[in-house]
Amino acid sequence: MEKYIKRHRLSIARLLLATLLVGGFGVFAVTAVSRAAMDIYVYSQGISPTWVAPYVDITSKPEIYFESEAGSLLKNVVIGSIVASRLDSKKPTWGSYYDLDAAARALDLDRRLVRFREEGGAAIISFGGDASNEMASVNSSVKDLAAAYQAVISRYKLETLDFDLDKVVLEDVAATERRVAALQILQRDNPNIQVWLSLPVSVEGLTASGITMIETALLAGIELAGVNVKTMDYGLSSSRERSLWDLTRRSLMASKEQLMSIFRS
Repeated sequence: MEKYIKRHRLSIARLLLATLLVGGFGVFAVTAVSRAAMDIYVYSQGISPTWVAPYVDITSKPEIYFESEAGSLLKNVVIGSIVASRLDSKKPTWGSYYDLDAAARALDLDRRLVRFREEGGAAIISFGGDASNEMASVNSSVKDLAAAYQAVISRYKLETLDFDLDKVVLEDVAATERRVAALQILQRDNPNIQVWLSLPVSVEGLTASGITMIETALLAGIELAGVNVKTMDYGLSSSRERSLWDLTRRSLMASKEQLMSIFRS
């Protein structure tokens, strides 16, 4: 793994506040954005204003338009998901259906992003997928993986990336190491790029493999912008015993304790 250590990391106050606010603003965001709100990202740094962004699957049918409506208070969007091509694992695609050039033609994505920014919006691109197409899971070369990430950054002139990682993907230790090594290269070559991790959570908090992802990134000097705790589905039996709000609150508080432990160590 290439050694590239940065002195500054996400402060514990910033990370914990980012984590805790996810549940608190979820109802507002889903209500305000009836179109395509599948997951909610909430961010706060110190006493600065919070921001909320709906997650949009750009390949869904019928097509979803993330461009903000006139007067909308929501100016941010998380667009997903970048995964590896079925034909060439080194090549980034949207949902394995469109490479970056094809997305420009079929989805008018390049122009839509330009228009969105002209309206004052900020777009975050999400990398995700399952074990068969998540880019770090199917690429054996850190250099090729970093090049794929860089191609997306350069194409869309990005300032923020999200890595939406599921339990199976996170349990691949070699993929975690490759992902982190590629992120070292990215932050070296793009000093202002912000990196978010979207990680699964149970009622007991972050999973063990999610914690490993955070710790591996921090030990490698990756500067994290925040952690999005995916409080979405706790199972039918649990839901009968407690309300979704109670389960979400419990998972967020557990995640807070885990993150405090990580940053104290």
